[in-house]
Amino acid sequence: MQQVFAKLRNLEISNQKKTSAILSAIEQTIKSKGMEPQPVAYFASIMVLLQQDDAMDDAETAYGAVYLLSLVIPECSNGLIRSKCKELWQLFVKLMDQHNHHTALIKTIMTSVESILRVQESNAWGKNSVASEMFLKMVSMCMETRPKLRKKAVEVVEHVIKNPAPPLTVHPVLPYFYSFVEKIFCGINKANVEQTLHNLCWIGVCVGVFGEREMMGLLDMAFKFNGQVNHASFSLLLYQNVLGVFEKSFYGEEFECKMLQRMLECRPNVSDSVVVPFWLKTVQSFAENCGCFDKAFVPMFESLLNYFETDEIETVKQSGEIVCLMIRRMNNEQFDKIRDFILGNIQSLFTWKYQSAHEVFLFIVDECTRKINREESHCLVSLLELFIQLHDDNGFSFKKTLEDTLKSFVKCMGIELFVRVAPLNLKPGESQPRAWLLSIFKDNLANERLMYFNDNLLPLADDLNKFSIELKKQGKEMDSKVYKTVSIQVWSLFESFCNECCDISESFPVIAKTLGKELNEQIYLRDFIYNGLICLLKQEKCKIELKKFSKNFLPLLFNIAMTENNQTLLECIKHYLSICENELINQYLKIMVKKVVSVENEKEQGMIMDLILTIVPFCDQEGSTILYKVAMNFINKNESFDLIKKKSYRILIGLIDNVSSGAKKFRMNLFLEMAQNLMKEEDLKHFPTILTECMLGVKEVNEKTRQISFQVIVAMGNLIKENKWIPMSEFIKMILAGLGGETPFMISASILSLSRVFYEFHDLVEIEIVKNTLEMIFCLGGAKNKEINRSLLSFIKVCIVSFPKDLIEENLKPILEILENLLKDQKLKVKHLFERLLRYFSFEKLIENLSEEAQKVLINVKKAKERRRKNSSKQKDEIENEIEDSDQDLPEMLNKMNVKNSNFDSLTFEEDEEDPLDFLNDRIISKSKSVPSKKKIQENLETDPNGKLIFESENESDNEGLENLFLKSKTGESFTKNASGKIKFNKKRSMDSDDEDEKSLKKPKSNERSETASKYKASRADGDVKRKNDKFEPYAYIPLNQKAAGKRNATKHQSKLSSIVKKNSKRK
Repeated sequence: MQQVFAKLRNLEISNQKKTSAILSAIEQTIKSKGMEPQPVAYFASIMVLLQQDDAMDDAETAYGAVYLLSLVIPECSNGLIRSKCKELWQLFVKLMDQHNHHTALIKTIMTSVESILRVQESNAWGKNSVASEMFLKMVSMCMETRPKLRKKAVEVVEHVIKNPAPPLTVHPVLPYFYSFVEKIFCGINKANVEQTLHNLCWIGVCVGVFGEREMMGLLDMAFKFNGQVNHASFSLLLYQNVLGVFEKSFYGEEFECKMLQRMLECRPNVSDSVVVPFWLKTVQSFAENCGCFDKAFVPMFESLLNYFETDEIETVKQSGEIVCLMIRRMNNEQFDKIRDFILGNIQSLFTWKYQSAHEVFLFIVDECTRKINREESHCLVSLLELFIQLHDDNGFSFKKTLEDTLKSFVKCMGIELFVRVAPLNLKPGESQPRAWLLSIFKDNLANERLMYFNDNLLPLADDLNKFSIELKKQGKEMDSKVYKTVSIQVWSLFESFCNECCDISESFPVIAKTLGKELNEQIYLRDFIYNGLICLLKQEKCKIELKKFSKNFLPLLFNIAMTENNQTLLECIKHYLSICENELINQYLKIMVKKVVSVENEKEQGMIMDLILTIVPFCDQEGSTILYKVAMNFINKNESFDLIKKKSYRILIGLIDNVSSGAKKFRMNLFLEMAQNLMKEEDLKHFPTILTECMLGVKEVNEKTRQISFQVIVAMGNLIKENKWIPMSEFIKMILAGLGGETPFMISASILSLSRVFYEFHDLVEIEIVKNTLEMIFCLGGAKNKEINRSLLSFIKVCIVSFPKDLIEENLKPILEILENLLKDQKLKVKHLFERLLRYFSFEKLIENLSEEAQKVLINVKKAKERRRKNSSKQKDEIENEIEDSDQDLPEMLNKMNVKNSNFDSLTFEEDEEDPLDFLNDRIISKSKSVPSKKKIQENLETDPNGKLIFESENESDNEGLENLFLKSKTGESFTKNASGKIKFNKKRSMDSDDEDEKSLKKPKSNERSETASKYKASRADGDVKRKNDKFEPYAYIPLNQKAAGKRNATKHQSKLSSIVKKNSKRK
């Protein structure tokens, strides 16, 4: 509502200025009364306006008010509309009577009435209720002569009766409505055909609302009148409405069959070129949407026969399409019921009377053959005989269509039954030879017996070949070539017989010897045999039988491959090797390796290398080792031909072609080495293969594999950039092809690869290619796959960094839409890209293209950016202040570093040539070293008994008596703290007694525990020292001892504490 109001406020159209003025006045009234601009407030204001007679005298004012009311009513509560129903209807009746000429006003009133009626409850539809009165008024408006009002009234009635207020499923007014419609159809007559045409619109309204009985009654009356009046316009409208009944399929099969029966009874005359297409279209709709084919097919086909006689090609084709469509939609059970009927009638229709429809009949027969299996194909024998006669007749016009139909006969019947009915007659002296059938057999045989080919067709081919030789001897070159060609055509059927062969175990042992013989002797037959063997080797059921003959066929095929370069032969060998054992493969491999090493001719070496390349995918570890050595030998050998080196590299690629996922990194490394050092212009044909694998590699789990895959793609781009073999745009198109992949994995890999290529080579790509690529990739922005979405973020980042600002600005809206869609799953990355976009575009330009939620994120990014800028400037000021006071701070820093006897003048700094000194750096002290002191070292220094030097400190004499800082135990045991603060007990040697030295070397018993602490003295500290007058120790460590808790040793342990705590005479 508010959106429409906003448009009205800004409208400058003359016919809407009045409405805009009324809206402004209503809003000012609402605002002056302090009310919120809610639908209820608008409703109340408009109602007040409508009740002013002076204002409503003007039709434009009334229209504007009612138009606004029609927008407000759907937004108000149902209870309010029901309570004001009577008042509204009185106002509407008054306006319709007063301004009956104003069509737009009445249409707007109808819209409001529809909204009111759709919210009425069931108890509001009494006989004399306001709702019933409003509905009947709308029904009567359906008879209006003005087309716009009549159409609007029909729409209102249809929407009301088809949308009853919940929980009702059937509208309460439906019985009254049916009585009204029935009365209208009963009153139709020839005198007022125009009004009758208008009444037909009720059929479309009633579909799905009335039951089958009521709907059939209306249609019966309409069809009855159609037969009486014979009016073209009435027929067209009737068929159009019946067409809608068929398309909506609300009723059952019985109703549909009755409808079709009525349609067939009132079929138009064949010569009526206006009505016939509409009638056929309606019948076709029945064929497309209904299912009672077995009941309806026979009468419908008999009705359509009349239209097959006409010379109107479109009518004949449309009739034939209906029959074909029904046959196509039938199931096997339904077709079996009408099969004999349709085949018998079609056969009788190939006469001069239906000459224009012969091609359509062939199409119908073709559809029938698809429904007939081979066991039931005997029913086609009589039709096949007829079609062979028609083909032999030179006057038949549709031979191409006939041959296509015969292909379906071959698939359905099989060659044995077909040839029995229509023999080939190819032997010399036979009449009516049919060599043209061989081309029909070639691609349409399946599930045939190979033994039939061996027993019947191979002898025929031999006889034709022998007769060709005899004719050649007689000097009849042309006739000889004809028979030779026919013989070859017979052999070409071998591949077709191998397709889904049904007797391979019985027939192949018999025919294998013949195949081997022909491979050796007849060069022109080899391709047929290769293709036949390939077809057999692709079938699992045939592999077991052919594997038995691998030792016979493989040597023969290898010998032929070393004399001729034939890709079909290599493909045949490859399929045969796939069923062989490793021992046999290694045996042939060793033979090939010996030959390729011994041969010096480039052409022969190349053929043998092709054979080795065929063997590579099937090599085990032993064979792979042999091949690796041979390939490296040719690569490192300077005398090797370039062709042989190239094929050696292909062998290396083939050896790692089926590597595990853990070895893909090394495979990528090989590709990288090839791309950087070995590839030449003739290797461009391998680019798509390598590029596809590298594109998939960028999605590998292993990080190094991903990095190397990107490097290979970049290296391939550099090759194109440096050598200019192809435009860079062609390279990008190769990658773009991956966007058509079926899996999200491939699409994501393509986007990542494009991102890297654009990052590296964006300056070499034409701007049109870039624009097209961006358009294609941004179309993926609506994908719900997370894998694709992550790749899109990477691509957008590259676009922002690499492409010019103008290009990004053109595509700013789709970029922001993608970022907005990914905000929920990739919030941090999206915020990062928002920050990058803020470097190029103003905040206002970005925020105007974002939703409310995305705007909040952008505002957050902006604030964070400003906060960092402020913190950065603050830190800069602090650094400048520190630099000003650096002369005062440096000596303090030196003191903190415990530089002894140092001042600023006694330090020197080491400076590197590559790294000059930076005195503003806090770590400058790490470059300093102190100058040696000029004081002389004391001579005649004292040493202790162990030879250690003794240095006197200035206050040593004062602290002589305070040497023992902590308790000494009688045994001399003590403890120390390590760097982590843990206490460690040990024995310290005494310098006063040799006896104690010996004791200190003894290991303490395992059950002994340290009981006292040793003294240790700080080097330059006076704290925690026992003075002369102190009674107790200032600080002591007393180790815990379980024995001290017992009564037996209590006195002994108490004496140790006498110098630490005061003795208590009372024991608790």
